[in-house]
Amino acid sequence: MERVWMLPLYEQRSSGITESSYSHQVVRPIIDFLLHNIKGIDIEFNGTSLSTIRRNGGENGPTRRPDVKVSKNYQHAYAYDWEFIFCEISYGPYSYDELHYLEDKVRLGKFGKDSWNNCYLYTQSFENSDKLVPLMDKINLLLIHFYRTKMDIYVLDYSLKPFHKMCLIKSLDIPITNDDDLTIQKMNVLCKEILLLNNLITHNTQKIDRINTLINDLIPNVVIPSQNPPVTKNIFPTFSSPNSNKVGNYL
Repeated sequence: MERVWMLPLYEQRSSGITESSYSHQVVRPIIDFLLHNIKGIDIEFNGTSLSTIRRNGGENGPTRRPDVKVSKNYQHAYAYDWEFIFCEISYGPYSYDELHYLEDKVRLGKFGKDSWNNCYLYTQSFENSDKLVPLMDKINLLLIHFYRTKMDIYVLDYSLKPFHKMCLIKSLDIPITNDDDLTIQKMNVLCKEILLLNNLITHNTQKIDRINTLINDLIPNVVIPSQNPPVTKNIFPTFSSPNSNKVGNYL
């Protein structure tokens, strides 16, 4: 962050800091720190969400690219990507747009819901899979929203499933300028909170590992399921938003 503090556009609080620049200069180092020492995961910037392609158990869902996606690949007799963190960046820190902020927030909710539904249908496609449901309920699927100089962290609440709700658990300030005596204190707070989230993500991956170990060890003789299992009555389908000049490219 010290390097960012010395960049003229940040010193000037310029609206010329693009979303792409902010992503590379600020968001990416934060994501790297957030995921420090967590093994076996894939981090993609603008990668395609496979869960959204498989929306509602089908194969023809929309192609959507979250700004950041974190997943873990599991090899049974086949490959499966378990997507468990999504991030959206709403323009640069000094070019806030309310519509873009709201669109990205809706995108995050849909990415999270598609991911949970797809993982749930995947586990349910095995025999004797009911024992996996309590473990699925303990997974904290994280949704992170960068806007202005803030970082909002949500978990997906599915206690009322098949309905899902985004629950804000942290709203953190990112000190991207060093212009007062409180900057170092703010950095200390940010680092402390990111380390707590790192611990949450570590436990999350352990739960996902446990589910996939059970698939291998406790249900070894099942027929290999489709990557796109059929929709069941236990999920509420995700609907694509209607196309319009304003939201068609986002949702």
